[in-house]
Amino acid sequence: MSATIPIPFERTLEFLHDYTKSQPHSGRTLYNHLVGTHKLLVEWGREEATCLAGLFHSIYGSYNYRRVTVPVEQRHVVADVIGEDAEMLAYLFSYSRRPRTLFTATRTYALDMRNEEQPHQVSAETLNRLIEIECANEIEQGTNGFIRVLSTLPYVQKLDPNFCQYIRSCMKTEAG
Repeated sequence: MSATIPIPFERTLEFLHDYTKSQPHSGRTLYNHLVGTHKLLVEWGREEATCLAGLFHSIYGSYNYRRVTVPVEQRHVVADVIGEDAEMLAYLFSYSRRPRTLFTATRTYALDMRNEEQPHQVSAETLNRLIEIECANEIEQGTNGFIRVLSTLPYVQKLDPNFCQYIRSCMKTEAG
């Protein structure tokens, strides 16, 4: 998988804006939600591919957001824009039956996918990155019930302590 980003970030945003500017999402545009999710991941110091996956996390629709922006048959187009690593994360996020499958994956490292009959095996690193994207997604929308439950799991307590601390501070800020 490629770790390089093929085009400048400004062009990435233009591409995303062209596809999402008129799509509604939680009282605003999908573009605004995706950029907000990306911003949180950048603030948390996550890897560039994780941040870019957060920027495109619902580009193929998702288990909860069924509107498809880019058909899954065009994954190569998205990979050309954000790189193969980021695209794979965006794809897994879009097609996994989240958030439920993220809970079970902390024990099995297998994602229940909406387009696959068999569970999709993932590495611990990939699962961690998907959890980070889900946390940013939830916090950006102001819904953090998933995070409250997830934060109690032993698996998540082993993640990067700085990330976990940042999540807790975001939850306190929202509640406050």
